[in-house]
Amino acid sequence: MLLLFIAAYASIEFSGDFPKGSDSRSAMKALHFSFGLLVFFMAWLRLSMRLLSPTPHPEPTLPFWQRQAARRAHAALYALMIAMPLPGWLALNAAVALFHHYVRGDNTLRRMLPKRS
Repeated sequence: MLLLFIAAYASIEFSGDFPKGSDSRSAMKALHFSFGLLVFFMAWLRLSMRLLSPTPHPEPTLPFWQRQAARRAHAALYALMIAMPLPGWLALNAAVALFHHYVRGDNTLRRMLPKRS
């Protein structure tokens, strides 16, 4: 997971080294998107495995405050691994819908909006 985080971060950082509109810049953005999706799906897989199989207890037993801190830190990490890819995915979908509406002039955006009575 750490390598996926590093790859996602590096791919979007290095995309700025290429000229706007270039194939290399687009490829780096596509890699960033792919790594983000991998993080999202791997986080769900890790979470399901963690819920289905018990984790070994440390020896000797940790103090209560350390167990609570570890649980909260793990919960925060899982929340971030699941939540971080969502804004990028939503922004990509919003941008495409706006492109269809303003550039192509079709009804894709209107179809996505809730119906008004």
